[in-house]
Amino acid sequence: MLTLTSLIGSVFIFYYSSITFTLGLILWMSVCACLVVLHKILNIKWQAIIVMSLIVVFNWSHLFLNAAKQFKQTEPIKVTAQIVVKNHWVTYDYSKVSEAIIQYEHEGKTIKTKVKLNTDLNYLIPDFCQFDATVMVSRLRQQNNRYIFDSAKWNFIKGIQAKASVVEQLTDCKNNTTSIREKIRQRILTMQKLDTNSKAMVLAILFGDQTQLSDETKAVFVDTQTVHLIVVSGLHIGVSAWLAWLMGQLIFQLIPVRFLHYHGQTINIVIMRKHIQIVCVIGLVLFYGYLAQFNPPALRAILMLFIPLLLWLFNQKLRLLLIWSYSLIGLILIMPAQVLSMGFWMSVICVTGLMMYFSIRVSVKTQAPNLLQKTLNFIKQLIKTQWVIFLVMTPIVMFMGTSVHFLSSLINLILVPIITLLLLPLGLVLMILDFEILQTMVNYLCQFVLWLLTRFNVVTKVEVNIDLLQLIILELAAFSFICHISHRYLMMSVFGLMLFVVAPKQQKQGEFIVKAMDVGQGQSIIIETKTTQWIVDVGPGLNDKINSVNRVLIPYLKQHNKPTRILALSHDDSDHAFASHQLVQTIKFDKKYSGQPQRFEFESQNCRAQQSLKFDEVSFTWLNLMDFQSDNDNDYSCVLKVKSKFGSIIISGDLSKYGEYYLMQNQLIEPVDLVVLGHHGSKSSTSDKWLLANDSELGLVSRALDNHFGHPHVSVIDKVNNQKMELLDTAIQGQVRIEFGGQGIKVNDDRHRMSY
Repeated sequence: MLTLTSLIGSVFIFYYSSITFTLGLILWMSVCACLVVLHKILNIKWQAIIVMSLIVVFNWSHLFLNAAKQFKQTEPIKVTAQIVVKNHWVTYDYSKVSEAIIQYEHEGKTIKTKVKLNTDLNYLIPDFCQFDATVMVSRLRQQNNRYIFDSAKWNFIKGIQAKASVVEQLTDCKNNTTSIREKIRQRILTMQKLDTNSKAMVLAILFGDQTQLSDETKAVFVDTQTVHLIVVSGLHIGVSAWLAWLMGQLIFQLIPVRFLHYHGQTINIVIMRKHIQIVCVIGLVLFYGYLAQFNPPALRAILMLFIPLLLWLFNQKLRLLLIWSYSLIGLILIMPAQVLSMGFWMSVICVTGLMMYFSIRVSVKTQAPNLLQKTLNFIKQLIKTQWVIFLVMTPIVMFMGTSVHFLSSLINLILVPIITLLLLPLGLVLMILDFEILQTMVNYLCQFVLWLLTRFNVVTKVEVNIDLLQLIILELAAFSFICHISHRYLMMSVFGLMLFVVAPKQQKQGEFIVKAMDVGQGQSIIIETKTTQWIVDVGPGLNDKINSVNRVLIPYLKQHNKPTRILALSHDDSDHAFASHQLVQTIKFDKKYSGQPQRFEFESQNCRAQQSLKFDEVSFTWLNLMDFQSDNDNDYSCVLKVKSKFGSIIISGDLSKYGEYYLMQNQLIEPVDLVVLGHHGSKSSTSDKWLLANDSELGLVSRALDNHFGHPHVSVIDKVNNQKMELLDTAIQGQVRIEFGGQGIKVNDDRHRMSY
């Protein structure tokens, strides 16, 4: 009960608090629970508790020291550094990133730090590669957008302290100690009977190495909610432990004698059977964890496996919920940063549901009369297991803003046995014995899995977004159902409440929400009415993969759908319209507008027509005039005014002071509630008269932290302060959400709970 209370409290803290406060409070709750368990239940002496406390203090001190070492200089520095590449991963936008340790001299000090390494090299740098290079070191610019990848927490968990970009490689890559993992990886990549997709699948399933997977393949796994199959986690560790257990039994059976005589003593080999099996399990599981580079999901699974093994070794009574409690406490104490990961909570809730389900049914065992009945019972348990997982995980999926796939249970019901009982064991054998027949079998299995996922992916998905309170109520309802609470009035109340809270909150006529996305040095604003979604600009980018369209907009728009979608690009500058063609190819838009339609690859209407559209009692009016002429491209930016009975805003793109004056001269500007500062707060825009004419209480600037343009300019900030406006800043606050509704104007941001 203590652990469950801590869990529910931790969810609130995780969502609403800063990183430091979250970790501190969860540490305090966990230590209290751990002391009770160790001293009262297991009767462990205080000396052992002190030793364990020292280990915990070391782990937590190391965590916060890493945070304290973060690179804090506002300006990047160019240095010559020794680089050791440690790891690779695929980010949420499918781009490949390297984790590295760099050492360099700066201001008379030798600095060694862990960085996120970006290179322009045409190949993926091998693990443990060492080379010298000229690098540009800068502090982390962390974007925060709700329901989208949280880079602040991710960097904290990884211990990343800075960002480094290779300017020039000075020496060749030296790799004196090629790891066993790398040798196995290269062996799989050179197998002749495996096609490209199968090689990528095998690496992903065996090692969690997704660097070889194509973007399309990874997207299919994400869309069908089977991405856990290509991440080494509890499923993979469990299978390897089961194989090791069988191997231990085989070793025991091969021992020719049952008694050994040693120095006049007789040793019974039979009683050592347990120890032989445990040694096999620990050895193979640790080796598999090494192959997976002890990624957090694998490490969580290994720790949760060791708890029952230790209890069983010391002849303690094995109770599922008690094992879960010990494991959860141990995970939080040993891996404190994991409480900031949504994957951690998803894993905990999933395992909790399964533990509660099986602990209730452990007392109702029945002996099946024959093999057929045993097989049917096994299939029935598989179906029930997937149903339990679907019940407890669906609220989490809704909370994250991800679409719910109706057939995810059926897909997992089919694929989990195929991968765990066939593909994963064959892949493990393939690492040792690369027989052609094994390669052929694995190749056919991989092709079948991809074919099946592709077929299931055409099924329509549903999107329902819920808040934290709704999440907790739905989880309580799911656990009540799993536990078969019999009181009919309680069950009716719980499920009646569930039906009430799951219904998405509908916006009323005239209400609209403005979301200024955190896209760095650029601008992208989403405006949502009851049935319509306007995307005003799409932000900046570096290339076809690394851009705001792939990182922010496409994930968001796939999760949040509206019947009508309209794209408005103020002009063709790269910080407003980079990769807009990719967005148009991926997302369907009913209308497209731009200030310079002739400069885009796709067809769009010119916004310089002073036309007005109305959706759900909210008017969208273009203020640009057709006869306006200027030598400055920025002056052709679309100027959009949004107005309803609940409030109004104006967005002017990169419009200069000259363009602002022209609109004021034609009496097109009137007071609004929110004004988006022109050109990201540049001194070339946002004149005193412009702010006075708009007479707004709120100002919004979209820009990157420490940008080299100096946005927003000091003079613009002074003008905003003189007007007594509250300035909202995406660089400081992350994604800014402004709601215009019957309860007034509400402002929310995502950065307040990410601070250290």
